[in-house]
Amino acid sequence: VNKQTGDTIFLNTKNEKGIYTAEASIDSTHSRIYVKFKNDYAGELTGKIIPDQNSANIRFNQIIFPDKSSDGPFGTDLKTNIKQKGNYVLVIGHSQMAENPYYGKFKIELENRKTD
Repeated sequence: VNKQTGDTIFLNTKNEKGIYTAEASIDSTHSRIYVKFKNDYAGELTGKIIPDQNSANIRFNQIIFPDKSSDGPFGTDLKTNIKQKGNYVLVIGHSQMAENPYYGKFKIELENRKTD
């Protein structure tokens, strides 16, 4: 089970479709959520944040690669190529450029498809 503990979610289990899923919540105490997962092969990473409210100010702020380099920001949808093996971190939070930070529950879906 992929559960949130404090401000961190460790994605260890994929569902029957090969997708990591987790439920999370963000609040004023935990205004950023760190999603950690391990990757063993090069591929295309796609992700989706599904908030309880449609127009919520929440997004993938950053992806941190195993070599500590990073990319971002993204929106509620993420699509990027990953080439490194190792531990990744996705940082989820609100956009500093927009008003009304989102506080509440949301779902995360993450899939890594192998590329040849």
